[in-house]
Amino acid sequence: MPTLWQVLERVQGQCLINIEMKGVDDVSLVNVCINKALNQLNFEPEQFIVSSFNHHLLLAFKSIAPNTKIGGLTGSNPLDYARFAQKLQAYSVNAEISFVDQAFVIDAHNRGLKMFVYTVDEPADLLRLQSWGVDGVFSNGPAKAKVALANKV
Repeated sequence: MPTLWQVLERVQGQCLINIEMKGVDDVSLVNVCINKALNQLNFEPEQFIVSSFNHHLLLAFKSIAPNTKIGGLTGSNPLDYARFAQKLQAYSVNAEISFVDQAFVIDAHNRGLKMFVYTVDEPADLLRLQSWGVDGVFSNGPAKAKVALANKV
């Protein structure tokens, strides 16, 4: 399995990078890696989103890197929809597909947040989410997803 740095070296600033923090104790190490990539690997600051299910980690990360975008991951349907992400000053809500509905998407957008949904692999789900105005999806088959969206399959 490659390290984060090895992935960043391979990508060389050619796309957006979502770094999901799992099992991280020291958020400053993630920030150091991002800053090194900005200085050495043709990345721009807006190409990074740091996300986590651990909202305490996101809050700690935001305190040391206030200009880096963060995404609040959720695997459950919060009573107040995207309020948790707004409170974190997040860029996006990243929510699991099984409970996302149009009301959640509208709430996120009304709070000034992007709405990303994971893991979306079925064409019907892609089209439904697109009709609701979801800003992006995480998929196991991005090429297949692009074809489904282009052909409205």
